Amino acid sequence: MKHLILSLSIAALTALYADYTVVLQTGDEQQVFQYRDDRHASVTMGEENKLMVIGDKTYMISSRDGEKIAMDMDQMRSMMGAVGVNVQDEIKKAKDDLNIKIIKKGKTQKIAGVKGRVWTVEYTENGRRERSDVLVTKQRDIVKAMEAYSRILGRMAGDEDEDIMDFIQIKPGYVVIATLDEKDGFRLKKFHEKKIPASTFELSKDVRIQQMPNFGKLFGGQ
Repeated sequence: MKHLILSLSIAALTALYADYTVVLQTGDEQQVFQYRDDRHASVTMGEENKLMVIGDKTYMISSRDGEKIAMDMDQMRSMMGAVGVNVQDEIKKAKDDLNIKIIKKGKTQKIAGVKGRVWTVEYTENGRRERSDVLVTKQRDIVKAMEAYSRILGRMAGDEDEDIMDFIQIKPGYVVIATLDEKDGFRLKKFHEKKIPASTFELSKDVRIQQMPNFGKLFGGQ
């Protein structure tokens, strides 16, 4: 009995702290989401850009004239706020404008080895109500991985993860893994739970951190 309890405890801890790698395709761009916990994560976007969460810091890394530049997203948001741009408000407005409703639940289908169900949804785009078929899944490990993905994107925007998660999770416990009406739409390409090297969540030595100007101080007296 002791061995059984120990085995179950180890299995539970492994599931709780599992590393996720999720590959998503949107049109010609591929995103690779690698996650250990909310302090160790990265989202590679195409070949040039990467979002990294390292402890309390969130960086956007891009290539500029052959040099890798890391921008501190906290500083970036402060700079944008000083000139009147609020990313959180923009996300909330986009979410509210969509007004997604489930119209019909259809057949089951598999993609990237994940079982899903086709749902027809209605939403608002450019002021008009549209309908599309999407593939959703309630597979728990995928749901947890996509919840983590939304939290990491929320760190970039300085937003609550619920706002971004609403674009991914149509109904609590169900996440979108493909848009079926668009040839170049969103699609889950790969998912696995394997140990990710610690170096993945560190800034490489060839990355230079760029300091953002403080527009609040710059324009504070004018």
